[in-house]
Amino acid sequence: MSLRLDVPVLCGSLVRLEPLALGHGADLALAVEEDRSSYRFTMVPRAGDVTEYLAAQLGRAYSVRAGPGAGRAPGEEGTLRDSAMFSVIAAEWPAVKSLLVARAARLAAWGD
Repeated sequence: MSLRLDVPVLCGSLVRLEPLALGHGADLALAVEEDRSSYRFTMVPRAGDVTEYLAAQLGRAYSVRAGPGAGRAPGEEGTLRDSAMFSVIAAEWPAVKSLLVARAARLAAWGD
């Protein structure tokens, strides 16, 4: 049995958030080969591994991990890294969106 969730696409002036899909592979493969200097803090696959990585992530999205070590995920070179997942239900979204818009505005003003 397959569970299909109606997940909204969230669009703002600076970002678009949408569910990860295999169709994102080509663009992600280009992006992961740009400057990798900031990737020391998380596992980012090489271009040739993006399709396999996406399939694994999409498969994991439907499983729930709980208990000790649930926040640990495989990192680069066989290390473990901390991992967190956040969720916002539809009823919470207006308040969360307002907070995020306000935070983005503060950051934009700070950068000027």
